[in-house]
Amino acid sequence: MLVVDVYIHLKSLLFVHQAKWTSARVSFEVNKRVVLATRNRGVGHQRLVKFCCAMNMLPPIQNRSFQDHLKAVTNAA
Repeated sequence: MLVVDVYIHLKSLLFVHQAKWTSARVSFEVNKRVVLATRNRGVGHQRLVKFCCAMNMLPPIQNRSFQDHLKAVTNAA
């Protein structure tokens, strides 16, 4: 099932250790992909928070980071 595959993939990706930042400008690929996926589905940050909660996952990136990534994705498109 597609939903189960996506859930397993996202759950494994969201456990990336966030302490490995080398610079304030570096971002993890998983964060960019999550923002792109939510943008393609037409949902926002709050829906992503609810999804992570329903799937018993760690909370996603903060709203400010989400908005920054969203701007970058929109400008790249």
